[in-house]
Amino acid sequence: QEAGEGVHDAPMDSDEGGYGVVALDVMAALVRQRPTVAIINCMNRGTLPWLDRSAVVEVPCLVDPSGVSPLSAAELPAHARGMVETVKEVERLVLDASVSGSRRALLKALALHPLCGGVDAANRICQEHLEGV
Repeated sequence: QEAGEGVHDAPMDSDEGGYGVVALDVMAALVRQRPTVAIINCMNRGTLPWLDRSAVVEVPCLVDPSGVSPLSAAELPAHARGMVETVKEVERLVLDASVSGSRRALLKALALHPLCGGVDAANRICQEHLEGV
């Protein structure tokens, strides 16, 4: 609950939202026979058919005592699909960089990320954050 800005001051039964409220709703759905729909990171399982079935996706899911089941998703417009595919590739490259220690993979991941600002920004970020590593 404290992860949300300003949410830590709200009572736990507040309707203000935040991760704490979502977590409580999900737990209640799993154990108290109170099904709910929540936006959750889960295995794709074909929800976005153009992504690997084991890819982690953040989608609406039905949560009930049987578990978490991603709901069908509407077809994304081409620009949104492209962004999802790009961010998934960034995630793969970050994992590769983490496991292998490859600066090249990290640089490529940062340069590809839509919010980074390109190769020059990626180089600067690598330089600043890897100096002491």
